[in-house]
Order: sequence, then structure tokens, then C-alpha cells
Amino acid sequence: MKRAIQLHAVLALILFVSLLPGGVSVNAQEDSMAANKALVERHINEIFNGAQFDHAPEIYSDDFLVYSPLSPDPLDRDGFMATLEGFHAVFPDLGYAAYTMLAQDDLVAVQYTLSGTFTNEFNGIPPNGELVKIFGIDVWRIADGKIVECYIMYDTMGMLQQMGAAPVEGELVIGDPWAVTVGTTSDTPDEIRDALIANAASVEGEGFYDTIDTAWAEDCVLHDISRPEVVTFSGRDGMKQWISLFYGATPDFRHLLEDAHVVVEGDVGVIQMGSAGTFTGDFMGIPGNGNPITLPVIMMWRVKDGQVVEGWVNIDTLGLITQLTAEPLQAE
Repeated sequence: MKRAIQLHAVLALILFVSLLPGGVSVNAQEDSMAANKALVERHINEIFNGAQFDHAPEIYSDDFLVYSPLSPDPLDRDGFMATLEGFHAVFPDLGYAAYTMLAQDDLVAVQYTLSGTFTNEFNGIPPNGELVKIFGIDVWRIADGKIVECYIMYDTMGMLQQMGAAPVEGELVIGDPWAVTVGTTSDTPDEIRDALIANAASVEGEGFYDTIDTAWAEDCVLHDISRPEVVTFSGRDGMKQWISLFYGATPDFRHLLEDAHVVVEGDVGVIQMGSAGTFTGDFMGIPGNGNPITLPVIMMWRVKDGQVVEGWVNIDTLGLITQLTAEPLQAE
């Protein structure tokens, strides 16, 4: 009897410790992140791929908001469903061709390739019957078992080019569907998060050049997935070439980290944030006009031993070009 009482006491102590902050709560955290992933999987399979829009109240909260590059204002749940219905009318076979999902705390990040055949008219653009592929990265926030917020970033310009609605210089080359493989690392999630934040913060004042030899591995690669062909920059010199495009056009270019979201799983981290600068230089032949530029960005980085070894960058290219070619603002 005494032994049974002692056993119950030990079990009670284990249960008590598991409920303490910082206690044995790994399983609970893993269960929560698995549930969050499963919820986003429902968005993918039931809503996006399956067009079962009547399931929306089960998946998204009543006050759900989504930030999309094709909408100047956030969309609520009804607006988001209407947008997806419109896309399915244009691309009846639209769906995820490949994707990778990361989860941490209340956030889920998804890197993906979408594909669909341009079958019906889109805003006056006649269909060409071509299979359109779209690369993107989204960040989803979950609370109380439902999705409450989403930041969407995909290749809008590449989508329009494939539809024949935007000009193309030379032959348009489209990359194959792909998904990032998440690996293991000795770096902790906090260390990877710190590396992502430090890398983003170094951009201000051209500090990126000062930190590249320590923050980036010598054989690092960066994939620009905001273009349909997915352009890859190799080595530290490649990183300098990539960032110089922004510094040349906006010397005061910087990332806005106050409201950034970071998701880390394994050796991969995703950071969603804004960026800003003043367009005073030259960008790929477009002369500066002095206008302020704001740009949402979602980036994915693979970190090893505190250094970035691989990166995937996704920006709103269509929004950027629209701002760069806008009429100069009149001084008051």
C-alpha cells in the first residue's frame, strides 16, 4: 500500500512539473505545432486545392485577415474566399504542386509551388491554355484552433508574364516545382532566429557588406524565387551582387523589423517583414524619381554553425516595379 502511494506521488509530481513554465512541455509544444500544421494542411487540401469554400468557418477565425500582394488592403475571410473562387474560375486545376511546412509557437510558414492551367479570362486577359507555375512563401498565425492571420508572398510578375499579361525580355524560362528539405543542425532555434534578425538588420546603412564574411558561409547560395526562372547567386560575391541591386536604387534601403515574424524548424528559418527606401538611384535601367518605396518581403534561410548556407528570397516584384515607375511625388 505504501509503495502504491509513493508511485502515485511520483506520477503526480511528474504531471505537476510538466505543467510548470519551462517544465517538461516538449510533447505539448510538439502536439500544438502538429495541430497548427494540420490546420494549414486543411487550408491547402480543402480550400485551395479542393475549392470547398463552405469549410472556411471551420478553418479561419471570424476576424481573419490576409495580406496579399495583389490587394492594397487586407482581405477578410469572405474577401479571401472570393479571391480564391476567382482564381479557381481562371485556373480550374489550380493547386499546390509541392510545398514545405515549418512550425514554431503560433506560426506556420509554407514554401510552395502552385500550378494551374490558364483556362478562362482574367480581368480582360484572354486565356492561353498554358500551365502557369507560381513560387511563394506564406506565414500563417493560429490562435484558439483557427487561422487568424496570413502574410502571402508569391511571384505576381512571373504569373502575369506566363499569362501573357506582362512583357518578357527574351524567352521566359520557368523553374520546376520544388520543396525545401529541412535538415538537422547543432544550432538552436534561438540561435537561428538571432542569425536571421542580425542578417536583416545589417542591411540598413549598407552594413550587409561589413557582415557578409562572417554571417554567410563561403560557399553559400541564394535563390531569388520572385522570378519565374528562379535566379541563383553563388558565394559571398553573389550575395554582394544581389544586395547591390537594392543599394544602387535605394541607398537608404532597410528592413523594418518591428513587426517581423520568424518561424524556425530544424536548420531552416523564415522571416516575414517589411522593407523601405527612397528611390534615388537606378534599378535595371529605371531612373530614380525620389519616391519612397515600401516592400513586403518573406525570406527563408538555412543556417549551419551560425552562418547562412542557403537562402530563398521572395519579394513583391510587381509592386516594386509599379512603385519604381510611378510618377514622382510632388513636393508640398
